[in-house]
Amino acid sequence: MSLYTLQSIMIPLSAAKHNQVLSLLSSGLSSRDIKHQNGVSKSTVSEVAREYEPDKENHPGGHPQKLTPMDKRAKFVTVQNIRNVLKDDNIKTYPKKKRPYLSPKHRKARLTFALKCENWILEHWKCALWLDEIKINWFGSDGHKYVWKNKGGPLQEKDVESTVKFGGGHIMVWGCMEWNGVRIFCDVEGKMDANLYVSILEEYMLESIKELQIPEEKVIFQQDNGPKCTSKLASNWF
Repeated sequence: MSLYTLQSIMIPLSAAKHNQVLSLLSSGLSSRDIKHQNGVSKSTVSEVAREYEPDKENHPGGHPQKLTPMDKRAKFVTVQNIRNVLKDDNIKTYPKKKRPYLSPKHRKARLTFALKCENWILEHWKCALWLDEIKINWFGSDGHKYVWKNKGGPLQEKDVESTVKFGGGHIMVWGCMEWNGVRIFCDVEGKMDANLYVSILEEYMLESIKELQIPEEKVIFQQDNGPKCTSKLASNWF
C-alpha cells in the first residue's frame, strides 16, 4: 500500500477578504460571526485582529464576575459566590487544629501568668516547682497507634493492638520536678480529690522542698487548674 503525506497548504487571505474582516472587526462583530459571514476560520480572524490592534490585551477567558465590589459587601449572595471571592483573595480552607478548650476565664489567667513572668530571670525559674499527676496503663495505651503496611496486605501480628478485659488496669502517679530534675514520686491510691491532694502535698511536696535547699517563701508552685488544685481546701493550704 502506498503512503501519501498530506500537507495542508495555507492559502493567503486576499486583500478584499482582509479588508472585509477589518471592517467587521471595527463594527464590533465577534470572531464567530465574522467566520460565518466570510467563511474564514476563527484563527484567521484572530490573526487579522492582532494586526489591527496589536496592543489590545487578550481576554483571560472564563465567565465574567457576577459580583461587583458593592455586591461583595452585600449580605444576600450564594455560597459559591462567597467561595469565589475568598479564592480570588488567595484564602484557602485548612482543617482546624484540636486544642483544649479555653474559656474567657482560662485566657485571662494565662495572660496574667505570662505578664507576671515576662521579666523573670534565671534565678526565678530555678525556684519553680512543677506539680502534676499522670495515669500509666499496665497494658496498652489510651491513644491511637499507627502501623505502616501495604494496602490489601495480609494481617500480621505487628498490625494488631492487643486488648484485655477492663483495659488491664493502671496506676496513678503524682510527682514534682524543678530546675535540677525530678523530685519525689508517689502512688495515688483511690480518686484524687482535694483531701488526697492536700495530704500528698504535706507528705511529699514539703520533703521535696527541703531537698531544694531554698527557703519555702521563695518557692514558686506551678500546678494545673484542676478542681482539686483550685479547691478551697488546697488554696487555704498554700
